[in-house]
Amino acid sequence: MRFILFTGKGGVWKTTIASATALPISNSGLKTLLISTDPAYSLSDALSIKLKPEPQLVEENFWCMEFNVYYFMKKYYKLILLRTATKLRWKFPILTLPR
Repeated sequence: MRFILFTGKGGVWKTTIASATALPISNSGLKTLLISTDPAYSLSDALSIKLKPEPQLVEENFWCMEFNVYYFMKKYYKLILLRTATKLRWKFPILTLPR
């Protein structure tokens, strides 16, 4: 497994270069996941498709997703709260666990 991270200030073509890198990798037969953390959803624009916050198959061996912090907070809120409460229960015995 390899990770390639493209980072830099805004407007330096990170999304375009990441897409141009990921597509040939997936075309070579390697399973590829392209994730964008840009809140502007520029990956959807670059690929001309509507992406979701979960990985979705775009082409053979090529999955894409746009990270959405609100989606994941809603999805995992109870789990995070439960684990936090479990860890802190010894210090705060009146802490109740979520249902």
